[in-house]
Amino acid sequence: YTAQTVEAQVIRNSGWDYTSSSSYITLSFQIRSSKTGTYCVFLYTNDGSAKMYTAEYTVSSADTWEQKVIAIPGNSNLTFNNDSGNGVQIGWTWACGTDRDGTAETWSDLAFATSNQVNFLDSTSNVAYLTGVQLEVGQYTSSTLPAFQHESFGDNLLRCKRYYQHIVDGNHKLISYAHWASGSQVTFILNTTEMRDVPTLDYDNGNDYWGIGGAGGSTNTLDNLIIDGYSTNKCIGLYSTSGAGGTTGYAYYGFSDNASARLALTSEL
Repeated sequence: YTAQTVEAQVIRNSGWDYTSSSSYITLSFQIRSSKTGTYCVFLYTNDGSAKMYTAEYTVSSADTWEQKVIAIPGNSNLTFNNDSGNGVQIGWTWACGTDRDGTAETWSDLAFATSNQVNFLDSTSNVAYLTGVQLEVGQYTSSTLPAFQHESFGDNLLRCKRYYQHIVDGNHKLISYAHWASGSQVTFILNTTEMRDVPTLDYDNGNDYWGIGGAGGSTNTLDNLIIDGYSTNKCIGLYSTSGAGGTTGYAYYGFSDNASARLALTSEL
C-alpha cells in the first residue's frame, strides 16, 4: 500500500469529534489507474487501541482521472494523543491477502482491504497516479467538498523541513562553524528550521568524508559524525571523535570533503 501519516496533535485539535459516530472526516483524492475495479483505502490509528477503517471505491474507466470522496465517521474507541507522534496513517491498498481483509465501512482491529480488492500488482504494466489528496473535517460529497487549498512553494517547503532537511552533498560544501572540544573531538552546531522532533542523521559517510578548516588553509579530516545528546528539534549538535591534532577551544568551519559525502536530518513519522 501507499500511505501518508498525520501527526496525532493535528487530528486531535482539528475540530473532528472523533469519538462520535455522528461526526465525520472526509477523505478525497484524484486517481488514475490502468486497471479498473474495486480498490480500498484505509485509516489506521496509532494511539490507544489501534483501529482501522476500510472503505471501497471503484475505478470505473482505465487511464482516466476520477475523483473519490469518502466520509468516515468517528468511533468511541479512537484515541489521539496531543503530541507530534504518529496519529493516523492514510493508506491506499493495491493488493491484499485474505488474512488482512475485512468489512467495508467499519472500524476494526485489522483490515487493509475487503475481499473485493483488485490485485493491482498482478502485472508490472499496471500504472496508477494519485493526487489532490484532501482530509477535511465534516461530511462532504463531491458537490459540497471545499476547494483544494493550494500552498505557495515557500509555505510548502517550510512544512517539508519539519520532517526532513538537506544540509550538504558533494565535495567542499560548508556545514557550519566548528571547534575543537578536545585534541581529538570536533563539534559542529546547526541552527535549523524547527523540526517535528529531535532528528536523526541521514547521510552517506566514509573515511575522510568530512573536514575542519581554519586560518591559513590548514585542514583536518574526519571519518564520522554523531548527533549530540543535547540536541533539540531546532538546534543540532554534531560531533566527531575521529579527528587528531586539534587545539582545544579553537574555532574553525566544518565542510564536506568527498564527492560522495551527503548530510541530511530526518524527523519523519
